[in-house]
Amino acid sequence: MKLTPKDVEVVVASRFKLTLDQIRSLDQHFKICRPRQIAMFLAREVTGKSFPYLGRHFGRDHSTVYNGCRRIRQIIGRSQKIAGIVDELRETLLTLEASKTAETRALVERLHQGEVSWHQQREAV
Repeated sequence: MKLTPKDVEVVVASRFKLTLDQIRSLDQHFKICRPRQIAMFLAREVTGKSFPYLGRHFGRDHSTVYNGCRRIRQIIGRSQKIAGIVDELRETLLTLEASKTAETRALVERLHQGEVSWHQQREAV
């Protein structure tokens, strides 16, 4: 079973201690917009969905998604910290996709509900 943009959103939001509402908000504060850009970048990478599709999902124009993805690619080239975070998230998402069992699906829902933390989730996967 394939990952969805929502799966990516949930994992990224949990990693940065944000809600899905914050990820999708119009807030341009750095602590929200950078995780949003990372979510868009990873959603594009792991789902293969088009920029217009992801734009609709994130409540943005397709060009905003494109520019966010481009920006994260640039930052990854300059910042080992961001590159490490993106690699960690990618690994989690690929593990999730490979195992996508009912138990793993329940874990994603628990992340979304805030019942389990990012670090507890990393130990469980």
